[in-house]
Amino acid sequence: MRRLPVFFVIDVSESMIGEPLQQVGKGIRSLMQTLRTDPYALETVYLSVIVFAGRTKTLVSLTDLVSFYPPQLPVGGGTSLSAALRHLMREMESTVVKTSAETKGDWKPIIFLFTDGAPTDDTEAALQEWEAKYRARTNLVAISVGNNADAKLLGRLTDQVLLLNDAYPESYQRFFKWITASIQTQSQKVETSANDQFQVEKLDGSLARKVDLSKPPAHQADENLVVLNARCQKTGGLYLIKFKRQRQTGTNVHHDADWEEWPDVIGETEEPISNARAFALAGAFPVPSLEDYNELTATPSHEQNISTAELQGAPSCPCCGNQFGFSTCACGGIHCSHGPGVNVCPWCGKTGTYEFGTGDSDVSRALG
Repeated sequence: MRRLPVFFVIDVSESMIGEPLQQVGKGIRSLMQTLRTDPYALETVYLSVIVFAGRTKTLVSLTDLVSFYPPQLPVGGGTSLSAALRHLMREMESTVVKTSAETKGDWKPIIFLFTDGAPTDDTEAALQEWEAKYRARTNLVAISVGNNADAKLLGRLTDQVLLLNDAYPESYQRFFKWITASIQTQSQKVETSANDQFQVEKLDGSLARKVDLSKPPAHQADENLVVLNARCQKTGGLYLIKFKRQRQTGTNVHHDADWEEWPDVIGETEEPISNARAFALAGAFPVPSLEDYNELTATPSHEQNISTAELQGAPSCPCCGNQFGFSTCACGGIHCSHGPGVNVCPWCGKTGTYEFGTGDSDVSRALG
């Protein structure tokens, strides 16, 4: 039997924590349930899930639909696209059956690559290997979750670069229905016509747009997100505080949330009216597995800091509910606290008397 391999390669960097990761995980579960009811898909489709942050990990190797169990998506630090590409290439070499003189191999693999930002590593060598050896042998769809990814870079992987409107949770549900329908069509086509050239289903323009890669990239802000590592004073658990870049157009400050304001080219934005930066609180999220986070997080070459003057808002603790989720110790660790009075830093273990601070200070930020 010739299999139709489908790989999901998912960015699980710190900036994806919260709604994006939750909705992608939910989408994969929904996709699996629908495909199990399709006789063509049930016969041919095999699924794999690969995640990447600073490092890369296979959560599920190629598995038939009956045996496939949707994994819990972890989170890590950094966005190492080169590591993800190399891992994917090696994974395909070891799991996808090649056609030989004696047997027909698997159908051309379908790959859905989800990412929400620019790589934090040097991708050139991996991109060159992909272009030379794998681009023509695969059907890859690159999905930018939001408009912060590098469209030109993704265009070196595939002609199918999509910009997903992630302003609303239902966007993910509708988008995964589109992915599911595309896989169903492909599984039927390879069985009935032996044609493995992937033709995606018609896409609702309000849901996602195909990026016009012929347009030159416009000015892009250097940073779009800030993520801070913090610990719960009561439980010691790690959580991530996420801030989203605000852009200024004229006298108005807006988030990149309204689809009508989004550019046709990823990275094309209005020039800020000044050089001042502002990041608004997007939420605080507990890290589901510290072991997975450490395994997937790259070690930065140097500490990266940001001034608290650029951060707007402070969360409560998502682990214990402490009102103050953004307190700092003299050791530099960010954690939750009971407020003014005696608190214990879960990073260094020291006890101290805390007060409300005045002025601004620099705090260490994660790679995002």
